[in-house]
Amino acid sequence: MRQQSLNYFKNYHRARLEELKIFLETEAWEVCPVRSTFSVHQLREFRFINSAMSAKTISQEGNRSCFTQFSVDGNPFTPSDEIEEEVEEIIDHGGIEDTVSDDEHEEDNVKDDLKHAFVDEDEGKRPPLMQARVFRQRMRSSSSTRGPLLANTTLTVLRFFGHYMRMMNVLKPIAFDVLECLSQLFDYYLFGVYDFFVKDLEYLPDNTQLSSKLLTSLKRISESFIIASEEMTPMASHSTTDDQFKVTKPWVNSAVSLTDGNTLFGLSCRMVAVESLVHLAQQFENLLPYMECMIPESKMSFLRQFVSQTVQTAPELRKPAYHGIAIKALPCDQILQRMVTVKWDIRDIKSQHSSYVDSLVQEFVRYQGRLVAVEK
Repeated sequence: MRQQSLNYFKNYHRARLEELKIFLETEAWEVCPVRSTFSVHQLREFRFINSAMSAKTISQEGNRSCFTQFSVDGNPFTPSDEIEEEVEEIIDHGGIEDTVSDDEHEEDNVKDDLKHAFVDEDEGKRPPLMQARVFRQRMRSSSSTRGPLLANTTLTVLRFFGHYMRMMNVLKPIAFDVLECLSQLFDYYLFGVYDFFVKDLEYLPDNTQLSSKLLTSLKRISESFIIASEEMTPMASHSTTDDQFKVTKPWVNSAVSLTDGNTLFGLSCRMVAVESLVHLAQQFENLLPYMECMIPESKMSFLRQFVSQTVQTAPELRKPAYHGIAIKALPCDQILQRMVTVKWDIRDIKSQHSSYVDSLVQEFVRYQGRLVAVEK
């Protein structure tokens, strides 16, 4: 019976990985407007975990035979009708959390340019340094009320986590096998974000911006989980052994532009992708106590090593992603060429600054304007 359950679940897992691949390849990497108070416990897939229920209670419930729980109707691989009927309240409808007043309805008719925290008529008259300070204040004000940067695919992965953890809770004999597959969902999302948005921006030699832990994890995923080009088959995934199978590498959506300098090389898409991965890692760690009580003590080392080596290293992708954008956004080579042509004659000090200074200032002004456009 254990083997039959395991075979069924592995087929289920293959289908979820293929579904995740489709989501990654069609994702536009735009912000999914969730509330600032968003938590996985608000998703219906996690309703089986009562927020007031301790991990010990969950473990005790899991000891009840799954045959007893599902002998009459339903199965552990699909959510129950009762769960499906519950309403999720995770979407932020224009920043309105609870009730909507008449005044707030009238605000919808106001132009987008007037919806900032304030309208400053003297903005263009300020010195550049003061403009930058005001810009930072606006960024802080808007981000304090904004929910986490999530993509639609991120929510899909979180829902998959809920399905898998529910199976772990009721199918104790294969709970660890389910956990291994759950970790592969995170691996695949991590690899996709890295391959789409970070790999092309690694400028420092020998990938020194990434720790040895993260590099080891990426190498492990690439070699043991991703089908190499010479192994490509028409199938989206195929078994390599009785216990392991590989999946094809996802490809970024062709509608996502990562080469346009006017959009800072897709900075908004890169931000949504990287920050959604960081949030996914945070949610994984929040669910850790529940996962620990569902697997045998002898298998605990796998979970702790996975969290340490892979999950906790996800935020490291921020540095190469954003550092690479900063390098590409300014035409450093052109400015250096202008500096080379300057005659550094100390015997004749000019009152006017060199021309390359004007070029550099213009590039920073253009860079600031693009950042403002991304923020909007």
